[in-house]
Amino acid sequence: MVSQIGLIIEQIVVMMLLMAVGYVVYKLKMIDDYTTKQLSSLVLYVVVPCIMLVSFTQDYSYEKFIGFFIALAASFVIIFIGIFVGRLMLGRDTGLEQYACGFSNAGIIGIPLVTSVLGSDYVFYVSAFFAAFFITTWTYGEYLIEGPGHVNLKKVITNPVVICTVAGIVLFVFQVKLPDIVKSTCNSIGGLNTPLGMMMLGTYIAKEDLSIMFRNKMSYLVSLIRLVIVPLICLFILKFVYVPFDQIKMVLLICACSPCAATLAMFSQMCGKDYSYGARMVSLSTLFSPVTMVFILSLATLIW
Repeated sequence: MVSQIGLIIEQIVVMMLLMAVGYVVYKLKMIDDYTTKQLSSLVLYVVVPCIMLVSFTQDYSYEKFIGFFIALAASFVIIFIGIFVGRLMLGRDTGLEQYACGFSNAGIIGIPLVTSVLGSDYVFYVSAFFAAFFITTWTYGEYLIEGPGHVNLKKVITNPVVICTVAGIVLFVFQVKLPDIVKSTCNSIGGLNTPLGMMMLGTYIAKEDLSIMFRNKMSYLVSLIRLVIVPLICLFILKFVYVPFDQIKMVLLICACSPCAATLAMFSQMCGKDYSYGARMVSLSTLFSPVTMVFILSLATLIW
């Protein structure tokens, strides 16, 4: 247990240092807003799908198969718990804030933590969370930000993450092996996830006026819901829910206690909403997340 907590702390420190690098290179004008936007798309639509595809290339077992779909169902529940708590505590007319409470940055922060603490095989179950994340993002998530009439099912079907999830399940069930050269290429691309993702988060913080970010009361409340209240609810629910492996519970909890999804800022910009406000919520929750994640995950190791 102590060694696991140590690994969690060590990995979070590494991620924070990478975020600091992103902050510095943006402040030094080595990269600009256009570059960070392109890198965001690269991580979301190329790097993460490669990681997911490789995660399915493991030996089939009935327990893993059932575990994946339990993780998928639980992921939908976790997302909607966040949205519900956000609506309950913040009010109905708070679409951006509800999105921030419901959707976590499990891709950039969750994958390296799961890999470090549990092993790369368990990224398989993070893939279930991603599938739920993107299906919900392009349906109810888009509704929250843009309002009724903007749901785009085509974006769900054609999303690289959803496509790779379906392809991965086929590979897993029928035990189709990727050629070594393809697997090696995907692994190399997937290795970009942590450094690029954390550096991008550092640029989000660098863009913001810290004095404004730290004075916004709503951002603090959103961070409290996203980082503490929702993870604690999920922690106690997962304690009493049947899951084939205890490690799957830890995967789900890591996803649940990650900070606000970076897609909040991107969606705000795409939909003509207050981009800076969305970025501030992402940035503030990311800054607080090292402390809250260590607390939540350590608590889980004690009571599960």
